[in-house]
Amino acid sequence: MSGRHFWFFTVQRAEDVEGQWVSHCLDIDVVTQGTSLRNAIEMLCEAVTIVVRESDLSKLTAAPLEDWELLFSVQEKGERLPIREILDRPQERVGAVVGQLVVSVTQHQPTPQMRAAWEVPADRGGHLAPAQA
Repeated sequence: MSGRHFWFFTVQRAEDVEGQWVSHCLDIDVVTQGTSLRNAIEMLCEAVTIVVRESDLSKLTAAPLEDWELLFSVQEKGERLPIREILDRPQERVGAVVGQLVVSVTQHQPTPQMRAAWEVPADRGGHLAPAQA
C-alpha cells in the first residue's frame, strides 16, 4: 500500500464535550479530538501516522456509511475555501469542515515499517459548513 493516498476527513464540534472538536479520517476509520479546529486536524494527522506505521494497511476498513453523511452534506451545502482561510476564521463561525489528507506511504527495506507524511493541500481546499445560530 505504498504511494500517495487521498483520504477524506471531517471535523466538527464535539456534541458532548464543550470546547472540543472531533476529527475523523473516514477512509481508514480513525477518530481523534482536539481543543481547536486546527488542533483536531493536527491530532488526526498524528493518529493517521501512527496507524500507518503500526498497522497492516490492507486490513484497515473505511468508516460505516452513516459516518460519511457529514462529508456528503458539507460538500453539497458548504462553502469551498482554501484550508488556510478556513483555519483563520473565528471558530465560533465554523460548524464543520471536510477535506482530504494526502498521505504518502513508503516502505523501507529490509523492515516492513511504514512511514506516513501528511498534508492538507491548500490548493484542494476544504468545505466549510457555518455554525448553526
